[in-house]
Formats: sequence, C-alpha cells, structure tokens
Amino acid sequence: MQFDEGIRVLRRWRQHAGIDPTDAVNTLAGELCVANWPQIDGAQHTVRMPCHEPSRNLPGANLTFLLSLPRSGSTLLQRMLASHPDMHSAPEPWIMLPLAGMLGGSLFADNYEMALAQQAIAGFINNFDAGEKVLHRTIRRVADDLYKRILHGSGKSRFLDKTPRYFRIAESLATLYPGARFIILTRHPGAILSSMLKTWCDDDLDVMCNSVIYRDLVEGPAMLVRAKEQLGSRAISVSYEQLIGDTETTMRSICSHLGLGWSEFVLSYNNNDWPKNGFGDNTHIVDHQCAVNNYQDLWRSHLSTSPELNAFANECFDKISEQTLTALGYSSSIGASCNSTATADQLTRDGERLYADGQYDAAAQAFNDALSIDPQFVNAHNNLGVLRWQHGDCDSAAQSFGKALDSDPSNMTALVNLLEVLDSSGRIAEALPRLDCYVRQHPEEVDIVNLRTRLLQRDGQPIAVQGYI
Repeated sequence: MQFDEGIRVLRRWRQHAGIDPTDAVNTLAGELCVANWPQIDGAQHTVRMPCHEPSRNLPGANLTFLLSLPRSGSTLLQRMLASHPDMHSAPEPWIMLPLAGMLGGSLFADNYEMALAQQAIAGFINNFDAGEKVLHRTIRRVADDLYKRILHGSGKSRFLDKTPRYFRIAESLATLYPGARFIILTRHPGAILSSMLKTWCDDDLDVMCNSVIYRDLVEGPAMLVRAKEQLGSRAISVSYEQLIGDTETTMRSICSHLGLGWSEFVLSYNNNDWPKNGFGDNTHIVDHQCAVNNYQDLWRSHLSTSPELNAFANECFDKISEQTLTALGYSSSIGASCNSTATADQLTRDGERLYADGQYDAAAQAFNDALSIDPQFVNAHNNLGVLRWQHGDCDSAAQSFGKALDSDPSNMTALVNLLEVLDSSGRIAEALPRLDCYVRQHPEEVDIVNLRTRLLQRDGQPIAVQGYI
C-alpha cells in the first residue's frame, strides 16, 4: 500500500514509536480487534498535554489572566470571552501591577525606582516570621476582595483580568494564584508597532522612542516567550492572526483550556453591554460585533510608506531579535505577506521542521500562514489537527482533519487521523460517512476496507457502504 506524500507529521510519530509507516493502517486495523485506537503520544516524542483544570481549592481558580502587548487585539478577545455565560470581565483593571509588582517583575515608575522598592519590601518582610508568605497572603486578600466585588451581581462565576502589561509580572501572578489560568495573546510586532504609531504617536518616531510603549514593544516579546516557558500547561498561547483567521476553532481551544463549556455567544460581542469608562481599545472595536480580518495586513503597507518607517521597524525587529520572533512564530519580513515568496507547501514544510525542533507554537503559526496563502491546503490542515490533538483539543483537531478531507476526500492521512481522534472521544459514528466515501472511491484499498469492516463489526453496525454527501 502506498501512502500519500502528505503523511509527514503522522509518519514521523509512527517512526518514533517504532512502527513502519507502510504498516500503519494494518497496525491500526489489528488493534481494533483487541482495544480502542492507539494513542499517538509515546515515550519518544512529545507527550500530549492535558487541558489545564486546576483544583477548585487553589487560590485563583476562578481567575483568568490575559497577557499580551498593547495593541495586540486583547480587547477583542476580552469582549468575546466576556460574552460567555460564565465569564465576566471589565475594562483593564491594572490592580495587580502595583500589588504583584511588590514581589518582582520588570516594572518601571516615573517618580520612584520600582526595583529599589522591591528590594526595600523584601528587606522589610524579613523583619517578621514567614514574611514572604504573609506578603503573598496580604496581596491576595486585597485583590480577592476587589475581584469578588466586580463579580458580585454579574451572575457569573469566573473573571477575566485583561491588562496588557501583566506580561511583566507573569511569574508573580502565577505564584500568587496557583489556581489561575492564563491566556497568552501574540501578534506580529510589526502590526503592534504600526498600531502604536497610528493610535498614540501620529507616526512621530521621536514620540514613539520617548514613550514607555517603545519599551513594551522591544522588551515585551521576549517576556511573552519567557512567560510561555514559565507557565507551561497553565497557559494557552494563541495569536491575533489565528483569532481573526479561524475564530471558532481558536475560541473552542481557549474555552477548552479554561474549562468553560462551549457557547456560541463567544463568537460575537455586544458593545451596548460594555462599560464606557476604563482603559482598552475603543477604535475599531465599536465598529463591529465579531472578529473581522479587515485590518490584518494593513500594517505592512503602513510601515512601507516611507524609508524612515521601514528602517525604524527593522531596528525594532533587531532589538527584539530573530530568535524571539521565531519563537513567537513570526519573521521580520515587512513584505506583502509573511514569507511572501513562500508557497503553502514551503511554509508547511517549515512548520514540520519547527515541530521537529519542539517549537510547537511557531509550527502552528507556519501552518496557519500556509492556510492564509491556500485555505484548501490539505497538509497544513492535517498538521494543525495533529498539533491540536496533541494538546488535548479533540474537537478542534477533528475540525482540522475534516477541513483536510473537505479539500481532498481521498486523503488517507487525514482520514486515519480523523477516525482515531473521533474514536478516542466515542464519536466514531461522525466519521463513518467519510470512511464510506473513501471506500467507495478506492475499493482497491483492501487495508482501509478491512479497517472499516472491523470497526463496524466491533460496534455492531451494518457493513454495507453508505453514500456520503
């Protein structure tokens, strides 16, 4: 039996597991006789991460912190999540910056030195027993009272604190609230720079350089990378580009990570229900009621309007570093599109190399970039499905495999992956029409025919092939 060229990520995993890829389907069929579908996360490759579900007894179990740079689309994501029946939010609270900032973090102040204040506080609490624990408990007591009051009367059980500069105190937040969940929202730094210049600086580079937002831009990306490493499975990382490019899949992944039941309400938001006072983006957000991609690539043309803007952008990218950009899944290109000379196939292969190096977020971004060039590219859909499955998001994985099969119903790789992920969650019946379609088009594929027969016999279903529409 010949496998399709697209069986790349799956093939690599099966080789790591000691299985010849040409025997993969035969192996699966044999295992159906004695057990459920095999789990693809073996000891020699990355373990599938479970959804983070902290104990309800841990401090902060009802809190979610959204970390991002300013102008990253965090207000959009906040408004959408706040539409969930269980999630409340409010314009940027900022309360944890002075509170958690006492413990550490890369904060700065105009009228006093925060670093010296942190040292002084550390010395002060050494004057009594268990000083650090007492300080943590005191900070929590103050913050808990504020969070409790904002939730009161909302009818909701969870609170989302969206304050962009929390990326500077991520470690302190995680220490104070071991039960809290985190969302890390990224956006191409070029898009952030463009938005900062237009929103706050009127394209004046001197104003930009002398503003604290410049430090956010050049220091923040590395801090987000560090936060991802420190928080591990407590955080889910998504990009603005994913949010507006595949909104439902992205929101399903976020809800799954946060332990929220799925609600269609998070796909839109109501401007009338949002407080008019407080910080947050109030420009384009009020022109819409859902995520739109109208503005996604405007930054590229904006930063290319003058040699000065272009040069300044490249200086910023140099300060951020190519390594940090790559870790976030971006490049320093300001061309018409990300990797503008690349094809969907090249980007997908790049993503597979990133995956092999353990850079999973960057790999996902490469697959999404490939789909922005060719929305029907089968291998990118399949590989995104594998990544989402690996992170325990079976619903989103099944959607990705389904999109691959929508583009190519005869793609065996995506079909086998869809069968596995649906069977692992007790939903194999959803995949049978796809399987029937494949068997009807490829009756010569004896192994797939036998796989289908064993699957139906196991579940006591009729063997006759049904049509697929």
